[in-house]
Amino acid sequence: MSDLTAVRKTLAVGGDAISYLEAGAGTPLVLLHGVGHSSTGWLRSIPVLARRHRVIAPDLPGHGRSASPPARYDPPYFARFTLEFIAKLGLGSVDAVGNSLGGLTALLAALEQPGAFRRLVLADPLGFTKPPVPPLDDAVLHIIGLWLSFPRTRALIRAGYSANFFDGKHYVMKGASPRTAACMLRRSFRNWFQAHYPFVYASFRCVSN
Repeated sequence: MSDLTAVRKTLAVGGDAISYLEAGAGTPLVLLHGVGHSSTGWLRSIPVLARRHRVIAPDLPGHGRSASPPARYDPPYFARFTLEFIAKLGLGSVDAVGNSLGGLTALLAALEQPGAFRRLVLADPLGFTKPPVPPLDDAVLHIIGLWLSFPRTRALIRAGYSANFFDGKHYVMKGASPRTAACMLRRSFRNWFQAHYPFVYASFRCVSN
């Protein structure tokens, strides 16, 4: 097997089994995916990045093949996990790329422990929102709420997952059912975003309702 081919591994972090992909050698590069995704979202990028780096892409807790510990799944939790994951692997100072939730996770982790990171790449990171612009934002939320009020069959939900969160073999968002989105919202972001990003929380509240 080529060193550029991602290999699936497992590491115990905080007593929980964390699945991750690894490939290449050199400066460690940690890839952090967004909410509802998994390390498989980086499969096309890993062989290219592995030419110059030791690439490590974890499934964040509650995602992909990693364990789902009973925790408050907010961005600070994922930041603490990332720091523990890096320390557990003995990586020292790493480069990190984070997309969406992964971007905010990387940023919070770097603010907590700057010495753990050499460089950050934040790709469309979560949390960087523009101030509300009423009544446009109210209209957008109303349209989203109306769309989400339509009945959703299991087949429709599966079709949506296959278009967004499907790696060819596994639905990476745990539990393909009509309750999944609301469950993830309750467990992951409701309380933290309500306090820190009220407009984003309003969007989540609209989705969860």
